[in-house]
Amino acid sequence: MLKNIQINNLFEYLKKLIVPNKNQNNILYLISLFYLMNLSLVIIFGRPFVGILILNQQLGKAYVLGGAIVLIILICINIFKRNIIPEEMRTLVNLSIFIILGFLISMFFNEFEINMYLFKSSSYIWSIGYIGFGYYFLSKINKELIVLIVFLSAFSLYFISVINYPNFIIDIFISSSDKFQLVKAADSLLIFVILNLIIERYSNLSDNLKLLVLMFSFGLFLPYYIYQSRGSLLAALVFFIISIFAYRKFIFKNFLLTLIYTLIAAILFYGSSYSIAFISVDEEFMPENLADANSGIIDNILTEKEPRSGFLTFYIDDGRIKSLDATTDWRLDIWQDLLDDLRLKNKLFTGFGYFEPFEVMSDPSEPGRLGRDGLNEHVHNYFFNIIGRGGLVQLFIFLTFYFAIYLVWKRKNLKTIDFVKLFLPVMIVSSLDVTMEGVHFPFIFLSFLGYFISSD
Repeated sequence: MLKNIQINNLFEYLKKLIVPNKNQNNILYLISLFYLMNLSLVIIFGRPFVGILILNQQLGKAYVLGGAIVLIILICINIFKRNIIPEEMRTLVNLSIFIILGFLISMFFNEFEINMYLFKSSSYIWSIGYIGFGYYFLSKINKELIVLIVFLSAFSLYFISVINYPNFIIDIFISSSDKFQLVKAADSLLIFVILNLIIERYSNLSDNLKLLVLMFSFGLFLPYYIYQSRGSLLAALVFFIISIFAYRKFIFKNFLLTLIYTLIAAILFYGSSYSIAFISVDEEFMPENLADANSGIIDNILTEKEPRSGFLTFYIDDGRIKSLDATTDWRLDIWQDLLDDLRLKNKLFTGFGYFEPFEVMSDPSEPGRLGRDGLNEHVHNYFFNIIGRGGLVQLFIFLTFYFAIYLVWKRKNLKTIDFVKLFLPVMIVSSLDVTMEGVHFPFIFLSFLGYFISSD
């Protein structure tokens, strides 16, 4: 009897979250729900999901095209029916016009050729349209439903990344997607950030439970960042430290409770480390007893990627910045060669355009730049990619665009510390990895950015 009552209460709660208000447009609301479900699937599965082939074309291309269409529509509305667009979006749309002008200038000063590579290499521009999607669609959905979906998506992501990726889902992606890969640490870091910001801003939870989610999610995800990516590790630590600073008053008043949360988070960190550390260990190297296992788990995690080796190892040699860490030095070498090539060819202000990969990536004297599969063409830095494609002119416009977002953020009376917690970790990982040049990362990040600035 009690079980039936609980099920009925759960059903009524979900119904309350999902069913639209009477004054809402049902078609628009269904589109908004569909958009949220797409976000959830992209959060959980990442690159393989946007690589699903439909009519022999990746789903991600439809996302980029959708972003471009929304961006162009907003620009047209802003020109001909300016009052329809809210003031905060009007500012961003105006700056988007300058970004597109920068794109056209770069096209004009470089070889002009319409092809699919042009669409691919300029996707970081059209992804700005996702802000419009998030602003108009996610704001139509009950905040508690968004909190619930993000929470379930984040921990579904953790399950398939660390615990067990179901074989039948792997088979689906292998057969229907152009590429299967585990979710990268940078993508998981983005979800960790958004999860905690969404819960902090839109949930009805007490500060006690909000801090609990922060501590527990940090304990669970941290080993994954240590194991996979130093950039994601740095970004996670930055986010966590800033968040703890924001909770400082609560922590001082509830020190014993915070200590208990810390101990439980440490246990979760250990358990998560255990799951990761022995995923691919050969049986002959498995520890003989529990004591040996306990002593080796954290050491295995900390030494697998040597997270300390990439930090504070920089030095100057022959006028170039280098690092003692091979991976960091690989990136530094590419970025500096790109700038040198731009200066040499007088392209520093207009960039190389969008019609082919950067020449420095196929430099025969640096064959390692193409990656193990010989297909890498990315410089692994959002800002250097912008300079390479559109030059310093376009970089300046993009930085102005993000500064305008901050001004809109303040105009909406949102906390500056929340802006820093969102942007700083994202910019850290985007400065060290291929994030904003793809589809799924900007789709998630910019959609929720639009949602944040849409809400009161």
